[in-house]
Amino acid sequence: MALKNSKFMDVYRRFEGAVKATGKYNTVKEYEDSVTDTQKQGQIRICRVIRNYIEHENASFVEATDSMIAFLENELTLLDENELPVRKKMISIKSGIKESDLIVVAADFMTKKKQSIIPIFNNDDFAVGVISYAGIAKMIAAGDFTKARKVSVIQEAHKFGFVKESEPMKNVRPQIQQHNKIFLVLSDSKKVVGWIL
Repeated sequence: MALKNSKFMDVYRRFEGAVKATGKYNTVKEYEDSVTDTQKQGQIRICRVIRNYIEHENASFVEATDSMIAFLENELTLLDENELPVRKKMISIKSGIKESDLIVVAADFMTKKKQSIIPIFNNDDFAVGVISYAGIAKMIAAGDFTKARKVSVIQEAHKFGFVKESEPMKNVRPQIQQHNKIFLVLSDSKKVVGWIL
């Protein structure tokens, strides 16, 4: 069996295991049938057919592609993440930006965390607004930007959502996608411990 096919089969087996571990599906075919995104459904089908051909027919006749392997690895990650609690994916409030921080510190933080918008907290860890790349760009365009400016001068109002830190990502992700806002993560004692976007 070609090296690429061997890697494909390994990733496919792990993908199949993750599908079954959800408790909703007995087979990849059942999972495939449940997917509503037709492109994604087609990609799963092709991978399943290639896997079956390699496994049961002639492994030397077909060779899996790097993009098939990458697709399955991505799907595997998504399936695994769905079972994770929010606390494993959130950004901790301890590493958050305070309204007394400098804008350049916030911009650097946004770059490192790959976030285009982040919440701003006061000294009591209450979310008081957000800062965004768009807000920083407006300030620069208006000629109102200096390195000594504090975040508080450009914070924008924001209606936050709330989720519990123990909630599985599979329950939270649809809310995040539907509402397109920052969700503050609450501990069991209702204290904000982080955020997720």
